[in-house]
Order: sequence, then structure tokens, then C-alpha cells
Amino acid sequence: MLAEAFEMKAEVSFIIRKFVNTIALLKKNFWMSDRFSLEIKMIADS
Repeated sequence: MLAEAFEMKAEVSFIIRKFVNTIALLKKNFWMSDRFSLEIKMIADS
């Protein structure tokens, strides 16, 4: 029983960690693409 609960907890924390990493990666990619489009806009305006 205890081992099962421990296994489940480990699985849940793994899923949460994966979820958090995915969000962090998406944010980073979004920020980079946002910055990239800003730079293109500046070049186009000049």
C-alpha cells in the first residue's frame, strides 16, 4: 500500500515537472519569436 502511494506520488511529480518544463519552453520560444518580430519591424520601419 505504502509503496503504491509512493509510486503514484513520484509519477504525479514527474508529470508536474514535465508540464512546468513544457510551459517554460513555450514561454521562452514565444518571447524569442516576439523579440524577433520586433526586430524585423524595426528594420522594416527604418
